[in-house]
Amino acid sequence: MRARDYAKIYFDAPNDLTLVDIANDMLEEISKLIETRHAKTNEAGLAILNEINDKWKAFARIVGNGVKKDGLENAIEHLYPNIYKVWKALS
Repeated sequence: MRARDYAKIYFDAPNDLTLVDIANDMLEEISKLIETRHAKTNEAGLAILNEINDKWKAFARIVGNGVKKDGLENAIEHLYPNIYKVWKALS
């Protein structure tokens, strides 16, 4: 799904629960892309992580309304701290 599509979902129901659902969808998208692209190296996985993080930032720019551009990054740091550390170390 594109950032605009996620923004449309948010505009239809602009609340925190919708943001959580969108963040979860993007996290699932990371897993699906890793599987689909057969990403076997850290670099390949982190490239997908960067791609989806960029999508979140685009979503946040479109929506505005206090949605943090680092929101997905913060979720990853909280949910997957080891992945986050590697991601930031190699970025």
